[in-house]
Amino acid sequence: MSYLKTLKVMVTLLYHDSEDKPPEVVSVLRNTRFIQLNGRLQTANNFYDPSNRVFRVMKVANLPEKWSGCNWKDFLRMAGMIDKVTPNKYLEFARSLKASDPDVKAKSEVLIQHLKTDDSDMESVRSHIKDIEFLVPYNIDISMNTESILPCFKATSGLVSISQSVHSKFKYVVWSTASILPEYATHDTFLTELNISGTPPDDKVLQHITNFCEVCSRAKCKVNKKVMESIYEYLMTQRNICDNLKQKDVPVVHIPNHRVFVSASQVMENLEYEILPYLYKAPSRYGKYYDVFRMMGMRNQANCDTYAQVLTRIYQCNMQQELHPEEMHRMTMALNGMLKCELSLQKLTVDALYLPTQERTLRKSTEMFVADNDKLLRAVQSQIKEPLFLGFAPFKIRWDNGDFVKRLPERLRPKFVSQIVEEILVIDGIEETFSPTVVQLQESLGSLAFETGVLRVMNHFKDICSNTLQQALKKLYQDLLNIKGIDEYEGLDIIFGCIMKPHDIHTQLDEHDIMESGTRNFPFEFYSTDVGSYLEERFLHLLDNSFGDFNDGEIACMKKYVLEDDSDEEREDESEENNTFVIVKVLHLVEENCVCKMMNIYEVSKGIQDPTMPVKAHRLYKFVRTVSNTVVPVTFTQEETEQERTSTVTEEELRKQIRKQVIEIWQVENENDIKSLLRRLMFQWHPDKNPDRIEMCTMLFQYIRSLTGRLERGETIPEEDTDSDSAPGPSQTYEHTFRPPPPQYTNPPRTDDGSYERFASRSNDRSRERSRRRMGDRRESHKWWRHADHDLKEAKRRLAGSPPCYTIYFCLQAAGKFVKACLYQVDRDAAMTNNIDSLIKHCCLLNLPQTLKQLVNEVMSRVGNSDWLRVPDILGCPCDRYGQQDATFVLEKVNNLKELLVPDFYN
Repeated sequence: MSYLKTLKVMVTLLYHDSEDKPPEVVSVLRNTRFIQLNGRLQTANNFYDPSNRVFRVMKVANLPEKWSGCNWKDFLRMAGMIDKVTPNKYLEFARSLKASDPDVKAKSEVLIQHLKTDDSDMESVRSHIKDIEFLVPYNIDISMNTESILPCFKATSGLVSISQSVHSKFKYVVWSTASILPEYATHDTFLTELNISGTPPDDKVLQHITNFCEVCSRAKCKVNKKVMESIYEYLMTQRNICDNLKQKDVPVVHIPNHRVFVSASQVMENLEYEILPYLYKAPSRYGKYYDVFRMMGMRNQANCDTYAQVLTRIYQCNMQQELHPEEMHRMTMALNGMLKCELSLQKLTVDALYLPTQERTLRKSTEMFVADNDKLLRAVQSQIKEPLFLGFAPFKIRWDNGDFVKRLPERLRPKFVSQIVEEILVIDGIEETFSPTVVQLQESLGSLAFETGVLRVMNHFKDICSNTLQQALKKLYQDLLNIKGIDEYEGLDIIFGCIMKPHDIHTQLDEHDIMESGTRNFPFEFYSTDVGSYLEERFLHLLDNSFGDFNDGEIACMKKYVLEDDSDEEREDESEENNTFVIVKVLHLVEENCVCKMMNIYEVSKGIQDPTMPVKAHRLYKFVRTVSNTVVPVTFTQEETEQERTSTVTEEELRKQIRKQVIEIWQVENENDIKSLLRRLMFQWHPDKNPDRIEMCTMLFQYIRSLTGRLERGETIPEEDTDSDSAPGPSQTYEHTFRPPPPQYTNPPRTDDGSYERFASRSNDRSRERSRRRMGDRRESHKWWRHADHDLKEAKRRLAGSPPCYTIYFCLQAAGKFVKACLYQVDRDAAMTNNIDSLIKHCCLLNLPQTLKQLVNEVMSRVGNSDWLRVPDILGCPCDRYGQQDATFVLEKVNNLKELLVPDFYN
């Protein structure tokens, strides 16, 4: 070694003194094997300079350590050691990289850094290197949750080339459809030298945004604000992509409050109220990107066409089936919005307008008719096959049906009954003529003799008993109008009986249930979507048992007594009482559960008079239109996409989903909540609820039982579970949870002939009332009875020592509550009114004791207007209006009312 050191000094001096060519000794040295490696001597040209970073990172620097000192560096270079990266070696290094190499990122980075140097030898490399896959693709930040939503694009080799990748600043607009350059390869000057723009192709961006938004919309994922802002920022300069997104109606607008993505055509910049899932207000979070939303189809405000399109979408989901409460709620809001734009009704451009019918469905406006004449309607109703337009009265919208029809464009107008009658007359060959009887009747009613004749009769019989007056007037009308069988017209007796008190005519007509002229009475439960009202049994099969979120303002359902039964879930049976559902409105999310989203707590409203209450999500039910094919949870925002995904989802994916849900349920602390959640999950997958997938759902149902049994025995279920379904089920503690669902939860109710029950489109109101299935509510009945009994006892206590008005007040309260309690026993819908006259009318319709009406009327005749008991008026104060005799009389009648109802109530 000492000889080599001496030789190094001499050769170095000779090499530097030689100006033309290296001395001969250098040539000899390059062919001399003097470096020992692995027991063998080798020439210097077999070794790579360890001071070169490329060689060091690529792990080809194989020079022994004792030769690595700086004092040997010049000598070894003269001897032939490789100290520079040649173009061929560089390309060899790039092509040798593999994604499986743990050091591939460091190697890729050092090659890029070397390419950026000013080495002139690298000029020839740049034209070849940009097509070689040797770069590690950009790794999306895990905190953005993007990889879990949509996986990153990966080349076959696992590495990416410069020419086929895009700049990392575009990562959020293209990560699933194109390779992303790592940050160490994105220097602008470097890309320019390689003639690489780094801008993503439009088709890749369009495909990525479409996939990302649709996946997020289906799964309702939490999306990072930065991701969406990057997408919208990019779209601000890409008009072509915006036009394509608009044309394809891609759900690209993120609505953070509802965790949904919707198309820009469903978004309004200024919107009074949202109609989910069809109409949304533009999110203020992305206010600076409203210009992008406008390019993709967002409008400033909703117009008639907007609300007409909402009705069309409701119809497309419904397809002429009976509307459930949530659909009716949306339809009502759409009708309200349309009528607020009344000046634009004439300018409707939609191809079809869908309106509500008496069948409780939506139909094309041109396929229905409007009742402009009730008498004509009754005469020709049996000959008309088209449905009847319901009108706006049931929705508490003050609009005249005829005026609405006349404001519509001619091509969208329904037909009037009078038009249909004219068509029928033309078809039957009947000409329109004025008969002598009609002409004579018109002349008689409008003649002076008719008017003076009535006045003379009234004046002549003013001091005679009312019965004589009635008979005289009946005879007069019979002679003048040439009517035979006048006794058939019961209403005339009522009018003649009130001839001296015309202000009482309509009150008496109301009591006899005679409808007003030109209007139609609808049963009180018809189209009932009021929050707090009962859900009719025929809608039970539409309740969704899947696990999902609820939107603010959404109409949902819950069991009326679920909170009272919360501590006794085990003994729940399938009686009507325990299946009493009420319609509620979800106000907002109160508390989000990090373990199981079905344990989220929502604030819900049961009506204006009832206080709001917190309810867990698994106690609330959505309405879904699909009945049998609920294989995956259906969301309202992308119903068609969900149904398509349902047909392609595999059994293994469903098992994985169920496994995750059961494990989440088992982490809930409260045992009653666990049973309720398992029951709900069982309802979703029970074969009776999925008649078109009985075999698959039977296996899934057995799998849920197996998982429950294994968890109950303390097993740990892995994420990728491979156990068979033969494991034993749960113990007796949970076995009751897996009892079959009642029939009304699985199928629509059927009529006697086996067909599904539906409303008849042209049946009259009384027949509808008779066909409606009346259901009682015993718990509510007992509540009202206890309250009424308390008021009666208070009235008795106050009879001796308090002013009579207090006794009468409590008696009147008790009377109304006794009647409500009795009515709740047999018809819960009829009992929901607080008007005592309406309660009595319903009692008469239900053939309850006539004495009941008589007793209440006697009380009301003595008390008068109920307001007289609360506030003073021009006649005096309540305390001066009634005496002790009045109080004793009313108390006796109310006590008799209680004794009358006791046997029926307890039976």
